[in-house]
Amino acid sequence: MLRLANNGFAKHFGWLKHGHQLLPVPSTFQALSRRSILSASFSCPDAWQSRLSAHDAVSGLDLGNGLLRALDRREPVAPVDVDIYANKLDSFELSYLPYFSNVLAKFRVTQESLGKLESTDHALVRCMISLGQAELLVDWLRDKFTYGIFLDQFSASLLIDHLYEAGDARLAALVAFDHALQDLPSDGWPCTGLMLLASISRAANQLSEWTTAVSADANADGEEAAEEDDEDDDSPDTQHVIVDYIRRPNYDNYFDIEEERLQVGLTLARVGRRLLAEWPGQPAGLACLLIGLAAWEKPDELLSVLRQQQLPAVSESTLLVVDSLLGSARCLGNGKAPSAEESWHAELFAVAHRLVAEHEAKSASRLAALYAEFARVRLAELRSHGDWLRKRRLFRDVKSRLDDLVGEQ
Repeated sequence: MLRLANNGFAKHFGWLKHGHQLLPVPSTFQALSRRSILSASFSCPDAWQSRLSAHDAVSGLDLGNGLLRALDRREPVAPVDVDIYANKLDSFELSYLPYFSNVLAKFRVTQESLGKLESTDHALVRCMISLGQAELLVDWLRDKFTYGIFLDQFSASLLIDHLYEAGDARLAALVAFDHALQDLPSDGWPCTGLMLLASISRAANQLSEWTTAVSADANADGEEAAEEDDEDDDSPDTQHVIVDYIRRPNYDNYFDIEEERLQVGLTLARVGRRLLAEWPGQPAGLACLLIGLAAWEKPDELLSVLRQQQLPAVSESTLLVVDSLLGSARCLGNGKAPSAEESWHAELFAVAHRLVAEHEAKSASRLAALYAEFARVRLAELRSHGDWLRKRRLFRDVKSRLDDLVGEQ
């Protein structure tokens, strides 16, 4: 039985307490950072550029001014116009980005935004990376209420790989968490592998700070609770109710997660379940799931998994990380924990790299086909919107003539 101690979380991740022995945990993620995982062919640049050449004559600035003017007047805006506008973003100066974000935010609250083309978010990822504004894009991505940006497995893969190559594990992990809140597609292995890489890099680099912060928060919460108890005891009308645990008022355990430690834990847990669903009994998948549930602070689910799985399949370093995250050195059943030659993140790194390498070529071909579909859909939308404009113009002309006839009579 896994028991949780009341002594908080470990203060230092670099040395994990196991009985009376301190064991070092190597840091392999530094050697693998600042390295692109996806090949240059994955982004299908030729297929992407070929679908843009048809609209070279369109002025992005004029289109943006027209869109903002229509939005301010509460006139209907065609999603295909917003799509073309987004595809021209990398031709603008950086000082134009606030204007563009204003158009994007105002379009988000319109009825027409429900028909936003999928290629629009792809264009945002590619153009913002080209402008060197990936960090700003992550801010937009996380502000769903204002901008309503939802990445698919391909656009998320491109963004995570770019951030990972730039050595920004924090932003890459934030994108992975954002995608983890969506349903992971059955054929999204490159994205799944990149999500795993981003989360491992973040976890290996930050677990020490997270556990220290959690311990400090727990102590502060305990002191505040003690002060409140002292004040409440003086009131005769106070009713005390015994609860298992106290939630923060602004924390619903899923979409409102703001602590990076919990975000990385949720991502690792979802990827781990995905790995186990594809390869039951996979040691790396089980390790990913256990560490994720521990970082996500889900002890009940962790216990349920431990009762179902065979612990010898998990490396000792994984158990030590789980032990540290849960803040207990008295854990994980009877007997000595199994030994392992490699660290927990080295094992998961190998799995993540293999996932991306094995499925990258297949995903690249599907991405090229998707871009061809984007071009077909855009052409169909342009024709449909053109027909609608002609009908509206004809309706206005007929109405104007009828008004003139009524006036003459």
